[in-house]
Amino acid sequence: MKNKRFIAMLTAVTCCMGAACIPGAAMANDVSATAASTVKGDANCDGTVNMADAVLIMQALASPNRFGENGTEQLHLTAQGRANADTDGDGLTVGDAQAIQKKLLGIKETVDAKYGKELVWYPASDDYRNVTWNAEILKAVVTNTAELKAYLEPLYYEHIVSKYLSKYDESYFGENILLLNTIPQGAGSDRPLYGIGDITFSDSTIDICIEDYVRKHGEDDMFSVCFAQIAVPKSEYKGQTVNWNKKYVPFDEEKLRQELQSQVAGLSSVDGVAVTYELYELLKNNTDPNTVFSVVPGFKLDYDYEYKGMTIQKYADERDENSHLFDKLIQLDKEGEKLKYGEALYTTGDGNGEIWAKSLYEERVAFYGGDFLAKYIVDGKFLRKKVEEDIAKFDYAPQENLSEAIKAYYHDMKQISVQKLKEQNISYEYDEAADELVINVTEAELKALSLDNISSYDTKTSPVTTDGEPVATQPAVVVIECH
Repeated sequence: MKNKRFIAMLTAVTCCMGAACIPGAAMANDVSATAASTVKGDANCDGTVNMADAVLIMQALASPNRFGENGTEQLHLTAQGRANADTDGDGLTVGDAQAIQKKLLGIKETVDAKYGKELVWYPASDDYRNVTWNAEILKAVVTNTAELKAYLEPLYYEHIVSKYLSKYDESYFGENILLLNTIPQGAGSDRPLYGIGDITFSDSTIDICIEDYVRKHGEDDMFSVCFAQIAVPKSEYKGQTVNWNKKYVPFDEEKLRQELQSQVAGLSSVDGVAVTYELYELLKNNTDPNTVFSVVPGFKLDYDYEYKGMTIQKYADERDENSHLFDKLIQLDKEGEKLKYGEALYTTGDGNGEIWAKSLYEERVAFYGGDFLAKYIVDGKFLRKKVEEDIAKFDYAPQENLSEAIKAYYHDMKQISVQKLKEQNISYEYDEAADELVINVTEAELKALSLDNISSYDTKTSPVTTDGEPVATQPAVVVIECH
């Protein structure tokens, strides 16, 4: 039986994805052209599983209007692609993209090893789980499946519960126990802001260090959670007291941001030139200096670029403000019947006896703002019909204006690049109707290439030798069998 709870919702993954994966980022596969593929992990349905699939998943989660199943971008997710991308059967999540990346990098996660540890990030939306913010039930020592089920059910939806009951079955508990902790975090990131550090065992205590990478977690629109799991062999567990301790671990935020963007985009580097994983593999395996590679440039977004009298940054700000308004409408449609009780919600409770924490109530009121709430909660009554009417007639123009400005920017960058390629006597093909620029270069020419605002280069087609024959190389393809 689920505990009564507050459900927060996020309509788009945030963090670096808003800028890192907009049109122009490296992406070589036409999603709509090969929709028949049913390979697990093959989000773009091109018959293989590679970093491009992880990128598309992140794009679809970050910008569903553009990259989701009915997205406006040419390279958007299809229904089959979504089915392929759901590697673990619990719906499309950031974890699916991370699973693909880890498989490609040869990283195998396990909790079967002695003192195995795992921390998984989940966005706390009603598509994933219900979270009860009760610190007393977030930490547990679990010794069997019944205890595991009792721990999970108040915190997570049924499909998540089923996932972990399958992962940690009775045979697993025959040899191990689990130390569990569900750690709330702000929603301003699509990655864990915590990690599991040192674990110290003694006869009386087990001390677990949770590394906190952000000392001050700002006030976000919602929460997400980090699900920490520590596997301990039964032979090592003597009923010790388990202490979960947080430790601030500082990091270079800008460096981390760049590393995350590179990881999400599947980028590597060749003598300082950022290239996609596929192109990197082709260059690494190439032995003929005369081999010509057809590459597609990706451009860094210049937020100071002006289009129709406004900078892209201004368009982005208007889009963000507009998206925030839409988020508030959607969320109020879910919470309005609770919030209409006002401060009584954390004192005497609602009509069903549910009582919120005062801090939670204040956080939600701050999220909406007093003026916004006053439009839809009048004299203790929630005007749901007005909310639904405003949702139905919502104006998406700011998003369309931003997309138009970004498209204009990339068009200009390709025009400028064409002129520079002419000056450097580099072969290229430019399809003006499709606004597609392909550069034909040897590896040496690629390393020496000088173009403005380049973020990375991607491969367009298989490389050819100077006599026009295709190079006989092993394609940079990794096929993943996901269970």
